Amino acid sequence: MMNMANTLKDRLIKKKEELDKKALRDPRTVKEYAVRNKWERVSNILRKRYKRYGDGIKVVVNEDDGYPD
Repeated sequence: MMNMANTLKDRLIKKKEELDKKALRDPRTVKEYAVRNKWERVSNILRKRYKRYGDGIKVVVNEDDGYPD
């Protein structure tokens, strides 16, 4: 059996997928808040470090000057 080390990005994506199933939008108990906070932390890391928004969606902005074309 080959022992392949996953990259940090792979592990974060896997953890986020696990937390996606558990995290509630409006947590009420301490346990629910803990899960939601973990989900927020992993999501923020993926968003800021790896430019990963949601389910594989990448935001692309090409020289936006703020004026409608």
